[in-house]
Amino acid sequence: MRKIFLQITSMLLLLVGFQGIVSAQITVVGAGSDVNGTYDNTFTYNGKPAYERTSGITKDILWRSDVSEWRFTEGNGSGRYYYNTANTATPPNVGWLIGESGTVPAPVAGGSITSLLVGDGTSGNPYQISTLNSLYWIAFSDTAWGKSFVQTVDIDASETSSWSGGGWTVIGNFTTYFTGSYDGGHFAIDGLTINRAGTNDQGLFGVIYQGSVTNLGMTNVNITGNSGVAPITSYLYIDGSISNCYTTGTVSGTAFAAGLAAHVHTNSIVSTSLSSCTVTATEQAAGGLVSRFDQSSIENSLFLGSVWGDEYVGGVTGFLYQSTVTNCYSAGAVAGNFSLGGLVGANNSSTVSNSFWDIEVSGRSTSAGGTGKTTAEMKTQATFTDAGWDFEGETTNGTNDYWDLNVPVVYNNGYPFLAWQTGTEIGMPVELISLSVSLTSSGVKLEWKTATEVNNHGFEVERKTIDNGQLTMHNWKNVGFVEGNGTSNSPKSYSFSENVVISGTYAYRLKQIDRDGSLAYSPEVEVTVGTAPKEFALDQNFPNPFNPATTMLFSVQVTGKATLKVYNAIGQEVATLFDGIAEAGQYHQATFNASNLASGIYFSRLTAEGKSLVRKLMLMK
Repeated sequence: MRKIFLQITSMLLLLVGFQGIVSAQITVVGAGSDVNGTYDNTFTYNGKPAYERTSGITKDILWRSDVSEWRFTEGNGSGRYYYNTANTATPPNVGWLIGESGTVPAPVAGGSITSLLVGDGTSGNPYQISTLNSLYWIAFSDTAWGKSFVQTVDIDASETSSWSGGGWTVIGNFTTYFTGSYDGGHFAIDGLTINRAGTNDQGLFGVIYQGSVTNLGMTNVNITGNSGVAPITSYLYIDGSISNCYTTGTVSGTAFAAGLAAHVHTNSIVSTSLSSCTVTATEQAAGGLVSRFDQSSIENSLFLGSVWGDEYVGGVTGFLYQSTVTNCYSAGAVAGNFSLGGLVGANNSSTVSNSFWDIEVSGRSTSAGGTGKTTAEMKTQATFTDAGWDFEGETTNGTNDYWDLNVPVVYNNGYPFLAWQTGTEIGMPVELISLSVSLTSSGVKLEWKTATEVNNHGFEVERKTIDNGQLTMHNWKNVGFVEGNGTSNSPKSYSFSENVVISGTYAYRLKQIDRDGSLAYSPEVEVTVGTAPKEFALDQNFPNPFNPATTMLFSVQVTGKATLKVYNAIGQEVATLFDGIAEAGQYHQATFNASNLASGIYFSRLTAEGKSLVRKLMLMK
């Protein structure tokens, strides 16, 4: 849903229950030049006040009783730029939708929407953010960027993927900082999208100066920018702080890309936070949590995703300058070309204390700080308590009890988890009583049952390939999502099916996602798929993105001539991977080596039996 807001001025009468504000004048902001401007109440139409724009192209706001809606129209009453079906005394402040002639961007926000928000923006009575509209109002209301906010529910921001202008508009910039506080209330913002490959400083927030973000989850983000790209903020600047936050999704940029904050600068701190994002920077500085620290610190935080960059790449951070890392770990994959580290990519006059990285998962045997451990060691509590970490039930350094590990449910894939991730210190958000996998005529089916659930958002189904008992190049891959039942005291049954066309042995697991940020993994179950079905199929290449080589599998339904070719973005053929007779009932493997090609988008095309299939490939050098 797309909405616009009206700024109401010169108020004459406030009706009971805020049915509408009778006003001599209305100011519309942020809706585009064709609609923005000041509107005066100069006449009455269908028994309600109507408004004319006083400058620019003539527009009216009026009530259409025949269709029961408010409309932005041309001066002659034609057109339907925006509309609102609320039958109020005057045009409402919120809930506007784009009409047939509407102009994006929308939704947009106007100044006095605060009159509709609960709270007054003070630290003792913060503005309550309960809708995407109210969240988006903050982005357009820089006069409120020093106020306090609290989120009161989960917010679905998935519609930002279709907003013109690149999706979400950041809160705070280098002209006007965000200096206030945003408390996520242990709720999440889901599906926030930004797509501005040529624009710097992209995230929910642009620049935070002496401000804070706490208790916020950002799930399934899809953020693309130029330099300074991260889910929560591009800049955390001078005495800023992020704590008890978590993120999932994908982040891509040219430089300074990260899973939490791109830059953390001058006496700022990140604490008790985590990310499982996939982070990519085609040039310098990529970090699983932060791309670069300058005279700042991070403590009691972790990374579980994957990060790739050209240089200065690390599981926690790509670059440290006169900063500190304390009691942190990374169990994520780290890849790139120069200055790579399992925990820290590069270190200039900085201190890394009691922090670790998984040398097996990361693929890195070195780091510019920290201690490398095997996966088994990283899943052993003594590794961390021996270094003085505060675990539940331990009294090593006091009673903070930031961490936990040995509970019946496996969180963070068996690595240490933050105590707040469970909602309680050792609670079980979902009690899983069975999980099984079986073969069906169309592929594989998982079935599982829960006894009880607490704030259960749902289950991500993950799969990986096993070859003779050993992991192949395929890591865990998200293959689907099944929505949970929230909170329930009665048994619930679930199932998930997929069409697996490649023969082999597979492992499956469930990643249970709690509404307050918990990530719990089920035990693994395995299934063996037999002879390849006689189907016309082209598997997605792996890895993707790749550098310089990638592999793909294909099969055909009928034995006969087949070709597999690769084309660049303008349709020029750059490689022939297969040209011959393909046997039905088996899988054919082809490798594409692009060492002599430039970075960019390519396409593989399988042709056989008079049909074609195409897959998108991404080469990142």
